[in-house]
Amino acid sequence: DELADLLYLANQGFEPRVTRKTIDAYIDDEDTDIDALFEQVMDFLKKSNATKKKVTEFLAQTEKNQTK
Repeated sequence: DELADLLYLANQGFEPRVTRKTIDAYIDDEDTDIDALFEQVMDFLKKSNATKKKVTEFLAQTEKNQTK
């Protein structure tokens, strides 16, 4: 759900705008490589000026929590 939410929010301001139903259908499609999609989204978030600091902090905290 979080991936779909993120894709839907990232699509704001674009015309035509992809619907949540379309995003959900794409994610649920058995031909969609969900791991590759997730990696593409994470790669974008790591590079975007608006999100890279928070994503880096989140990933560091996640790694720290996994080592405990």
